Amino acid sequence: LVPLLLEQLEDYANNDAQDIHSKYTISDVSELTIDNKNYILDYFFDANYSNMIEPNEQYRLLYEKRFTKNFSANDFSDQEYSDLMACFNLVWFDPYWVEKNDELRAFIDKGEGYTLQDRIRIIEIQRDIIRQIIPLYRKRWEENKIEISTSPYYHPILPLLINFESALVAKPNTQLPQIASQSRDDTKEQILKSFEKFQKIFGKTPSGIWPSEQCISPEVMDLFTEIGVKWTIADEGILSKTLNKEFIRNFRGINEDPFDLCKAYSYETG
Repeated sequence: LVPLLLEQLEDYANNDAQDIHSKYTISDVSELTIDNKNYILDYFFDANYSNMIEPNEQYRLLYEKRFTKNFSANDFSDQEYSDLMACFNLVWFDPYWVEKNDELRAFIDKGEGYTLQDRIRIIEIQRDIIRQIIPLYRKRWEENKIEISTSPYYHPILPLLINFESALVAKPNTQLPQIASQSRDDTKEQILKSFEKFQKIFGKTPSGIWPSEQCISPEVMDLFTEIGVKWTIADEGILSKTLNKEFIRNFRGINEDPFDLCKAYSYETG
């Protein structure tokens, strides 16, 4: 769990935060500007067509109107904007919640003719679900049913944060910014802040770190050891270079010799 994500979940759960999608969704369509409407037409179809848009008749019709002809924002009625925003938010609910929540199921069955109050309530249901996320993780962790790892607080690429020139190890021809980067203290602070956030939310700190994009380096590993991190993870490419072994995959993408990928490794500091 990225600490910044936990912070954002807390903001949404407390009803303090609005992203641009939710802000428009709970707005009266009559008060939207042309720029607002163009944004909605550009970004409220960001969903898988086959699995999310096509099964919803009204959403599909709005999609076809948007993408099969030359159009302007004025070609869509206030009700169509209302339906589009409602449909967009509804299709992003996991089927688990649709099956579990009768009110949500009723909104989906309605199909069209959504009101402002409908849209406000849809966003409220989103937040009701968000409020359950952190407590459920905490409960499962306390029951020892899961282990939770963290990442650097703002999800930076740690080897680069310590030293830009570490990029040259992987790609010697990389063009680096013309500024110096020796930020070991900043890197350490990113990790310690993560631990502080976890202590505040969960009452304990994780034993493992999932480094951003699975990027590690000897300097990062030494820092983990210094802080007391017990485990971390790297990607297949790093392991390949470490072992000087190429992992061969067949035409279906299945690794022909996965043994080395299916074991843990110990790291010793210099």
